[in-house]
Amino acid sequence: MNTKWTKQQASDQAEWVLDNVQDLLTLSEQASQVGCWSWEVGTEVVKWSDGLFRVLGRDPSQGTPTPEQYMERVHPLDRERVEAIVKNSFEGDSYEITYRFFRYNDGQERWVHSIGEVSLDDNGKPDQMWGTKRDITEQRLLEEQLEHEHTHLKLAIDMLNLGLWRVDNHTGKTHWSHVTHRLFGTQPTLYTPTLRRWFQSVHPDDKNAAKELIRNAQEGLPFTNAHIRFQLSNMEERYYVLSGRPQLDSKQNVTGFYGIILDETEERFRENDLRSSEEKYRTLFDLANDAILTIERPNATIVESNVAAQHLLGYTAESLQGLSTEQLIPAELLEEASTIAQKQLQNTGSFVLETQWLHSNGSTIDVSVSGRPIRIDKMDYFLLIGRDIREKKREEANLRDSISELSTLKTRLETENVYLKDEIKTKHDFTQLVGDSSKLKAALHKVELVAQTDTTVLILGETGTGKELIAHSIHELSQRSDRPLVKVNCATLPANLIESELFGHERGAFTSAYQQRIGRFELANQGTIFLDEIGDLPLHLQAKLLRVLQEGTFERLGGQGTQHVNVRVIAATNHNLLAQVHEGKFREDLYFRLNVFPVQLPPLRERPNDIDQLVWHFIALNNKKMNKQIQQVSSTTMEKLRNYNWPGNIRELENVIERAMILSPGSELELHEPLLQQPGLFSGTGLSGQSFVSLAEFEKQYILQILEHTGWVVSGERGAAKILDMKPTTLEARMKKLGIQRPQ
Repeated sequence: MNTKWTKQQASDQAEWVLDNVQDLLTLSEQASQVGCWSWEVGTEVVKWSDGLFRVLGRDPSQGTPTPEQYMERVHPLDRERVEAIVKNSFEGDSYEITYRFFRYNDGQERWVHSIGEVSLDDNGKPDQMWGTKRDITEQRLLEEQLEHEHTHLKLAIDMLNLGLWRVDNHTGKTHWSHVTHRLFGTQPTLYTPTLRRWFQSVHPDDKNAAKELIRNAQEGLPFTNAHIRFQLSNMEERYYVLSGRPQLDSKQNVTGFYGIILDETEERFRENDLRSSEEKYRTLFDLANDAILTIERPNATIVESNVAAQHLLGYTAESLQGLSTEQLIPAELLEEASTIAQKQLQNTGSFVLETQWLHSNGSTIDVSVSGRPIRIDKMDYFLLIGRDIREKKREEANLRDSISELSTLKTRLETENVYLKDEIKTKHDFTQLVGDSSKLKAALHKVELVAQTDTTVLILGETGTGKELIAHSIHELSQRSDRPLVKVNCATLPANLIESELFGHERGAFTSAYQQRIGRFELANQGTIFLDEIGDLPLHLQAKLLRVLQEGTFERLGGQGTQHVNVRVIAATNHNLLAQVHEGKFREDLYFRLNVFPVQLPPLRERPNDIDQLVWHFIALNNKKMNKQIQQVSSTTMEKLRNYNWPGNIRELENVIERAMILSPGSELELHEPLLQQPGLFSGTGLSGQSFVSLAEFEKQYILQILEHTGWVVSGERGAAKILDMKPTTLEARMKKLGIQRPQ
């Protein structure tokens, strides 16, 4: 074919191109997303091609924007750079720049690639600039995506500590990635990897496997997860996993092979440790003294048992496997055990209970069973631990028998009044407990005996006999003396607040509970709590107190969590608690919990020989307090004091001495007021059993006498509360409880 053009043909072709240049330019712009522009420098004369209007999303009817208007659409972060490169092109150099642009029609951010040329006039100044602008947004996004994916791939390889390698069969060259160099402890700049060097570092025991691997790869066979040990230059032994495949040319000839290498040394060590741990676990599992059962949920069948469980239940490991736990518990105990376990599981996630298991021969075994759910290999199980408590049960029975025997001995000792056979000498200085009567010394001796233990003590005695002083002495002589003694008067606390006072409350437990409050039992933790007037504790709180004594636990008012405390309890009362038990006013179980070690304080009328010491003791105290100098007590006055029955006991004596000292002008104590007498209550005949009344009735009559004596004045220096050594509010509470009302 003749491809040479004649002059006429060339002329015709050129003429055709000139006639159709605009159409060709338009087609070119549409195909390549390119637009053309020109600008007469120094003026606002700018021309855009149709393609540029289309690329930049501007309606041609809006006209061509000026250079300043155009720059307003350039991204603010790129604007300064674009202005600078355009300015630099005024020297006559062409430019090429990529920047971001906000398209006119939709405001979308697009990437634009711009090329510009500048022509200079005869004076060397720019007079014309022209060029093209091309939308490269899709290309740019693709490049960013590829770069992002490449970065992520590289990061993933680095995070996985994955080494890459390639062997070229033609050149014999071996290529390692930086991770591969790191795995083998080599430096890329100092170490040239070869297949021979690689093979030399293979562990001697794995060289045959490595040879087989290389031979298969050279024959074009891929390999996966080949486990090879290596010895590095520092003689460290490492475990690696290799995977590779052959590299083929167009004719399917093997030109080399490539693959990955992964360090599994730590996994191997962990597997070895796990295997060792499993062996240790199995050894401990079988050596454990307690029976251990693994129960599959939800069908509650045994899947594993230890030797102790097999011996305890009389089964072999095979016969226990598949046995239902319901077959281990006697039918009459099954429902109760299930209920207790389910309740504890809901509250704490585990359970502990005492029940019985059935031996293979049908006999029963007392056991303490603890259990909790576990998860192994995405399967749910129960772990049960059973402890044989038959010996414990026998010991508890023996203990109950011993307690009964001790109770009998205690009664016999009290009957025979052993403590009064010899003169009792106390080892400690009870400075506030004045007197040397045998009954007082007997009580103090019991205090010394019980103080060093944590046994609950019940102090019994009439009002004013010094029960609080005894409680202080027990605490001070105990091993808890460095911790607080917290005192609570159960008779003076309002019924609606006593639970909060004893056990505390949570915020919002009741209307005025604006914040959490710690109760007296928590304050006394590791110390001692003294519950005075325990007989006045409301019945509904007696059950809660019983739980504290039995388990050392309670809940704050309005709270959900259980509080644990270690508190020694000392209680005191002037009531006959046993009579209250018979009347249904005091719980029998609480009474026996409190009455572990009773200490009976004698009333003052039973220790008349101590009155002289007590009188001089109170005179000495008040001399110092009142700045008095009472040095004498007439025999007549002392005789009156000795012959008085003292229904208010030592507290009443103290008040009488204090009043007498206030009214005595000189150095001799004078009784200006007659002592109150209550015939028949504490007369000799009364004590012999002819005219006894209850403590509550006596207390009521005594308070009535004091009130009549003071003209029903409760507070003040000459009021009934002062004589009774009570707070006015306490006396009013006692009056209300005893039904005492002022006559109209």
